[in-house]
Amino acid sequence: MTQRVSALAEWRSGWRYVFCNDIGQMSLVINTYTTGLMIKPLGAAFGWSRADVSGALAIYAMATFFCAPLAGALIDRYGARRIALIGAPATALVVIGMGLCGPSIWTWRLAWAGFGVFSLMMGSQPWAAAISRHFDVSRGLALAIGASGNGLGALVWPPFTVFLIEHYGWRGAYFGLGTTIGLCLTSCVFLLMRGPAAMPEARAAAGEGAPRSQRSGLTVPQVLRTWSFWQIALGTTAMGMAVASLVIHLPALLTDKGMTPGQAAGVMTLLAPTVIAGRVGGGFLLDRIHGRWVMVAMLLLPAAACLTLVGYHGGYPLAIAATLMIGVTSGVEGDLISFLLSRYFGLRHFAAIYGATLSIFVLGYGFAPTVVGGVFDQLRSYDFGLIGLAVLTLACLPAALTLGRYPYPAGERDP
Repeated sequence: MTQRVSALAEWRSGWRYVFCNDIGQMSLVINTYTTGLMIKPLGAAFGWSRADVSGALAIYAMATFFCAPLAGALIDRYGARRIALIGAPATALVVIGMGLCGPSIWTWRLAWAGFGVFSLMMGSQPWAAAISRHFDVSRGLALAIGASGNGLGALVWPPFTVFLIEHYGWRGAYFGLGTTIGLCLTSCVFLLMRGPAAMPEARAAAGEGAPRSQRSGLTVPQVLRTWSFWQIALGTTAMGMAVASLVIHLPALLTDKGMTPGQAAGVMTLLAPTVIAGRVGGGFLLDRIHGRWVMVAMLLLPAAACLTLVGYHGGYPLAIAATLMIGVTSGVEGDLISFLLSRYFGLRHFAAIYGATLSIFVLGYGFAPTVVGGVFDQLRSYDFGLIGLAVLTLACLPAALTLGRYPYPAGERDP
């Protein structure tokens, strides 16, 4: 009963952090759910190959790799609101600037480097820190619902992008996308993110202190010396590599086999309900079973999705099946990372630890689509890239299965 009261108190005062996370996540994934639709327009305009266009994610990954730990330290010191108020409009301007790229490929790469830097200040990092510090008993569900904006992005961005391209061209599309996220996210942060995340009033009134995980925790150097960190980082990175590669290249793969851009975008919109279902379902499970089993399932699903598309010759059934599997994985992976880090390493330096994990995650997330695109350019087939991704995710199963107990379980407080 006490845990139920605490959970209700957490939601009553913390819903605004969850809502802002939704809008932030929706804005962050604009790169994932629109770049695949830009591959052919940019190739037609400038002669850029698929590796050239998808290679922008590698530039994004490198920028994130170097800047994520610094962003985490700034969030720990100054709070999510101050950092997001800088990051939201800056990221919007970068997206608008993508519409000015060309004909040099370096203009495209420079824009993506800017996206990698500024999106750290308005994406998952500040919101995961705010939610984790506010929620304890229902942390998994809060992180999941807060990250469901990923699914909303999958629902909104593909058809919206196709509409903009058809009516205003790819340059106009980037102007519309950047303006949309700038107005929506900046206003949400300014109006709702008032004051730091704090211990819910019900626990304070009952004389209960903050959870032990919030008052203590490992530093980044200490975390980097643990096996648990590398098990979490490598396993989730493998998931991200498969998710990013399929989402980026799926529109091109489908249109290669006879679908129109509108039909491919329609298949992509199926990501939305499955991402949201994965977010909420994964969060529900993380509050009830050990995260290792959730991690195992999320390594098996993308491997199955990749193998489903090996030898693909067109049609909806296999495309839909692969999309649904990758959607669930995409839904769960974000809150899985946040949840496991908070339970294994505490919250005192959470944003900095999250930044270190994100640095590793984005390397795989950014470079895998580039490699898959390069393999296609050389062999004119996605099959070899898909098989490689499946083998990689399955190879990380032992890392998930051998995760130990949580040092900072829910509700634990110092005596």
